[in-house]
Amino acid sequence: MFTMIVAILSMWIFRIGASVVIAKWLGFGVLGVWIAMTIDWFVRAIIFVIRYKYKIKKVNARFKTTLFFMKENTNNILKDEVRRKSGRSHK
Repeated sequence: MFTMIVAILSMWIFRIGASVVIAKWLGFGVLGVWIAMTIDWFVRAIIFVIRYKYKIKKVNARFKTTLFFMKENTNNILKDEVRRKSGRSHK
């Protein structure tokens, strides 16, 4: 959904809007359209790289949290197993 929204907005704002400004108002013609398309690609790339880096940080944080709880759970299971084998209760 995010990708579609970014694509639609950047196309209308940069590709079409900048094409009109650069091609007609500044008088670049067809070259202005190509310049506007390139601007659109760069803006999309920047937005997607920012989102990718944010998602990687979020996934890494979630992964570290999951590993922490897995480690805690494993330690508790091992301690309970040792106590059970030795005949001591954990209470």
